[in-house]
Order: sequence, then C-alpha cells, then structure tokens
Amino acid sequence: MSLDNELKDKEKDKAKSKDIKKSEASNGSSKKSESKTNKVSNVKKQPNGTSTNSKSSGNICKGKVLSQGVGRRKSSVARVYLKDGEGNIMVNNVDYKTFFKNHFIYYKLLEPLNLLDCLKSYDFKINVNGGGLNSQVEAVRLGISICLSKLKIENRSILKDVGFLTTDSRIVERKKPGHKKARKSFQFSKR
Repeated sequence: MSLDNELKDKEKDKAKSKDIKKSEASNGSSKKSESKTNKVSNVKKQPNGTSTNSKSSGNICKGKVLSQGVGRRKSSVARVYLKDGEGNIMVNNVDYKTFFKNHFIYYKLLEPLNLLDCLKSYDFKINVNGGGLNSQVEAVRLGISICLSKLKIENRSILKDVGFLTTDSRIVERKKPGHKKARKSFQFSKR
C-alpha cells in the first residue's frame, strides 16, 4: 500500500507542476498584453495635435506647446517644441550639454536665445536625426529661431538680420559616373 501512496503522490506532484506551468504561460501572455496596453496608454494627445510620451524626459513634456519649428541643414532634421519653463533644453531626451559635448558646438545652439535674452524663459524639447554634430546643431539653431519668431513677431526682424532664419541649403554634390568624386577626375594618361 505504501507503493500505491507514493505513486499517487508523484502523480499529484506532476499534475501540480503542469498546472503551474500552464498558469505561468497564461500569466506571461497576459503580461505581454498588459505591457502593450501600457505603451499605448502612455502616449497622450495634446490639443494642438502632437502626441507625447508621458514617461519620457520628466517635466519637460508637461505644459502646452507654445510654438514648434523644423530646422534642416545638410542631411540633418531637427523638430523643436517650445514651452514656458525655466530654460531646460532636451535633445533626444538628453540634456543638450551631454548630447553636444563640445561647448563650441552647443554655443551655436544658444546663439538665438542669447541674442533675445530669453535663455531662462522657455523649455525646449528637440528631436534631431541625420548628419553629424555640426549639421545637427545648426539645424537645431534654425528650429529654435523659427519657434522664437513664431512666438513674437518683433523677434523675427532681429533674428533675420543676424541670419538665423536663413536655411543653408548647401548639400553634398553627388558623385558623377567616370569621376572619382563629384568633380575630381581620374588621373589622365596620354598613352
């Protein structure tokens, strides 16, 4: 009889382990569906039509977007969103000093703000991609200038005189067939 009891105990243990595995599998799939719904619920629609992720970049996402602008330089594109604040500038959800590590480069980003003396007046959320650091910072500068000119009409003439509202449309010329680069030819051989 003890063998029968042992066999019954083993069968019960196997059944329990199968039940546990089934419940873990069902919990895992429900966790996946919960995470999908959480991702969808974190995105909030704003009245002006833009959407923000509530988890990203702390307090910079709160508040109404006062102005927005797009700056381009070479192959870089920068989308700039301006809000009231205390001077926070976030580039790709990172502080601008850590994104543009060289202070000569991020000084270009601050030029329109220093010119208008509004460095501590607004918060900026900037998404930038493409190109190198120099073209990215020049695209951001153009986007910030556009935002500030949309915000107040008197800013436009000040920024335009300095040249911050002019898009630099120079891009890399394409390589031509039969040439080494865009204009450079192969070495000429007479014979």
